[in-house]
Amino acid sequence: MESFVLIRTGTPRLTVSKQKKPLNQLVGKKYTGDSLRCIINSPFSKFSETLKGMIETNLQKPFIDRSGISTDIDICLRGISIEPFSISKLNEDLEKYNLKIISSKELITVLVLKKENSNGYSLFGLKIKVFGW
Repeated sequence: MESFVLIRTGTPRLTVSKQKKPLNQLVGKKYTGDSLRCIINSPFSKFSETLKGMIETNLQKPFIDRSGISTDIDICLRGISIEPFSISKLNEDLEKYNLKIISSKELITVLVLKKENSNGYSLFGLKIKVFGW
């Protein structure tokens, strides 16, 4: 299935601030397009989960994190990369951290719900999309 995959393009250039309190300003509030949206002193998984939500919501395709990063990080993106969502602008921002989102055909486990009727099996008449399982 066509998916979006986060990969490293080299040694990640991610730092951890000396700020003790974690901060997540990536989504949730409306910021101006020229503002920076940052996740500070937080696990990379928080950033990855946020990307997953943005990509799967906006592009309707599964997201897979293959970066292998598990440390706490500081990372900032430009507002114009997120609102309106743009994968090319997002990749411009990720480039400085040696990260990139690529499109790739991946094997994805999906859940298919069926019900038995007199003609055999049919879908419930619902559109079911399952991503990332």
